[in-house]
Amino acid sequence: MRLSFRVCSFLIFGLILMYAPFAASIAGTIEGTLTFWGDPGGGTQIEVGAHSNLGGPPDATDFVSISGGAFSLIVPDGTYFVSVLMARDGNFGEPRPEDVLVWYDADGDGDRDAVTIVGSSTVSEVDIDLGFVYVDVDATGGADNGSSWADAFTDLQDGIDLAVSGIEVWVAEGTYTPGVSRSDNFLTKSGVRVYGGFNGGETVRLQRDWNTHPTILSGEIGGVGATDNCYHVVLAELSNPTAMLNGLTITRGYANGGTIDDYGGGIRARGGGVTLVNVRLIDNYAASTGGGVMVNLGGTVKAYNCSFVNNQAQGGHGGGYYGSVASAEAQTLVNCVFTGNYAWRGGGIALENSGLQPVLVNLSLSGNSAGGEGGGLFTSSGSSFVISNSIIWGNTAGVVGPQISSWTTPATVNYGIVQGGWATGANILTGDPSFADAELRINLDSPAIDAGDSTAIPEDLADIDEDHWTDEIVDVDLDNSWRRENIPSVPDTGIPDDEGRTVDMGAYEAWDPALIFWDGFESNDLDAWSNVAGGP
Repeated sequence: MRLSFRVCSFLIFGLILMYAPFAASIAGTIEGTLTFWGDPGGGTQIEVGAHSNLGGPPDATDFVSISGGAFSLIVPDGTYFVSVLMARDGNFGEPRPEDVLVWYDADGDGDRDAVTIVGSSTVSEVDIDLGFVYVDVDATGGADNGSSWADAFTDLQDGIDLAVSGIEVWVAEGTYTPGVSRSDNFLTKSGVRVYGGFNGGETVRLQRDWNTHPTILSGEIGGVGATDNCYHVVLAELSNPTAMLNGLTITRGYANGGTIDDYGGGIRARGGGVTLVNVRLIDNYAASTGGGVMVNLGGTVKAYNCSFVNNQAQGGHGGGYYGSVASAEAQTLVNCVFTGNYAWRGGGIALENSGLQPVLVNLSLSGNSAGGEGGGLFTSSGSSFVISNSIIWGNTAGVVGPQISSWTTPATVNYGIVQGGWATGANILTGDPSFADAELRINLDSPAIDAGDSTAIPEDLADIDEDHWTDEIVDVDLDNSWRRENIPSVPDTGIPDDEGRTVDMGAYEAWDPALIFWDGFESNDLDAWSNVAGGP
């Protein structure tokens, strides 16, 4: 679908209705054409509306066939918000999560912008993209233009380059490489969301499964061994955190090219940004800093439900993740696992020189190592960091601080488990967390169960659970299972939420397989409802 104004563009975001600020004069007309490209996903008709009140009903509407056509909105003098809505069953009215909606974004940076038109005007020449871009490395015989699964691009960067702010890029399972040169990489774009885990025939995003159908972005372009791999698999330096990578594995970056090409084997974000959801960073290398992720110079990387495994920063800081010199948006790590990573300082995570408080909640760090200090976590340069609901256990360091090492101002640990203890923070446990597996899930005898601080959980700004609500707190764990699940046999020792539910420590919530889950109504057993995820 294509819909754009001469001076602006629109953005789909999370399938939640927002409106595009647009100014019209007396008897002004907003007109143009709409064309659709890509899979309509069951859409039947498009409604274009002009709203004088944000969130209110439209003052003027026009309807366009899914095949495209002209529209015209005649409105009195005033400022309007222009909405675009796709009907999936022929019914309009209040928007629903399944409706495709857009708002005004003049420069394609993912943020809403306003436009004022002075005087009696007719706004035309409308041409903005809506739809999906499809990528499948195994696609054959198609047009290779990204318009459908049959005609999918085989090159991921082609799909990202075509997409404009608001477009989703759907990527089928398989292994994708950035090119043939060590300097090649995948470039993220503001407002463009890349989703992996598709089999190659889905019509709804919720049908994907990134565990069954892994989508792998790999720096492995040369012969056997890693030393001729791409320096960085992903560069997020021309985008902001409205760019998203979701349901992908990023692996085999080898940053040893000297100067800035010694940083960020998996992802490098110097001055840029990206949001990561359900991403695995595995076996990436940096000769200096940030084996998995390196972010500095005002950049921001936000990671939700991510795993950092076996990454190395051989001569510097942050084997899994390195963050320095924060931007106006805080670095964010929520529901993440760090294991098997190595650096000289901060085998799992290194954070320094940040003027803002990072969001560090429900992390599990174990099996990481540092040649110098901070096997699990290293912080420095006068910044104070708070890490909540997290487990830091079984890490090692060659000099000092096997679990945590802090310079100048110590990190604060609240409601966590730290092997050997930690002097700064509240409710710090020291008992064995009882990991159930190498991925750091916890057993039912773990002291981490119902021992976290539910009030420390941040808002789900990345819509991790894909329920189209971003003003709720994060309510799933790294397995995308329900958070704050009560284990009746374990006393609650943490801080509950306003509904009396207490989160576990670490990236995973414990579940008791002996519990029977049903809604209680079919069985007439209302007591069973207390055992249902989401029940009272």
